[in-house]
Amino acid sequence: MRTGGLLAFLTLILAFLAAACDRPFVDVASPTIEVIAPDPGLVLQEAEQTIVLRASSFRSVDRIELGGRVFERDGEAFSLPVTLQPGMNRLVISAYDTEEVAGVDTLEYLLLPTRVEVASSVWPSPRGGHTATQLPLGDIVIAGGAPAVSESASPHISVIRVGSTDVRRADVDLLHARMGHTASMLPDGRILFAGGTRGPGLHAVSDLVETPEIYDPVAGTVSALTVSGDPIRRAFHTATLTTTSEGPVLALLGGTGDVLYRPEPELGIRRDIRFFLLSGNRLEALSPAVGPFIEALTGHTQTF
Repeated sequence: MRTGGLLAFLTLILAFLAAACDRPFVDVASPTIEVIAPDPGLVLQEAEQTIVLRASSFRSVDRIELGGRVFERDGEAFSLPVTLQPGMNRLVISAYDTEEVAGVDTLEYLLLPTRVEVASSVWPSPRGGHTATQLPLGDIVIAGGAPAVSESASPHISVIRVGSTDVRRADVDLLHARMGHTASMLPDGRILFAGGTRGPGLHAVSDLVETPEIYDPVAGTVSALTVSGDPIRRAFHTATLTTTSEGPVLALLGGTGDVLYRPEPELGIRRDIRFFLLSGNRLEALSPAVGPFIEALTGHTQTF
């Protein structure tokens, strides 16, 4: 009896194991999320967006959430309106199946909104070749320029107040009409103008404006600067300003101007950098007229 009972028990166990082996073993996977819209690879310009997703799972998907907000379901699609912030937006999405197994994914959307605003006042005339400089408190100073390349440069200084689109003429003008010049913000809030041409056109060295000047927007004054060493003879160049222990240092790069100086001036595209130290009402040349050689450049820009 004992032997027969043991054999019966073992037979039952083997039958059970055999039946269990016939059943497939399946891992329970968490839900996966698929983005329908908007495409995360695109740069968005509108803050108001509707995120549309699709989710799949071993079991049925119960819901999708974003920060506690539940997506609305329409068939296989889940949607939720969101408000993005300028810059990179990281949205952590959670999808749950009917057994509360969660799948988590992170969506990244870059929002770079564009804003076009029409000025409420009409600009006095077309303007090109001018400079635009933002003051410490946000006002923008527009200086010089010309209505067209075939017309003479203007000495006018205009100001656009922060938070406004109104264009207002300043109480003073530049001492020298100029276009194709540079404007450099000084540490004390004044603006240093250098180079440029009187126009129309630039056909000879004599068309260049040699005298640099400084505009003080607080005092409402414009004053000329003297230059030690060879004069500044260039237009359509670039300028950078560096603060040193000795004072502000202005660097002028490339442009169209005098490429020879001696024995006779010669108009061409410059391939040098000149450095000047601002000391009082004077720019002291720190390098000769023909400075370090670079590629000939004119009408270019610098980006920092």
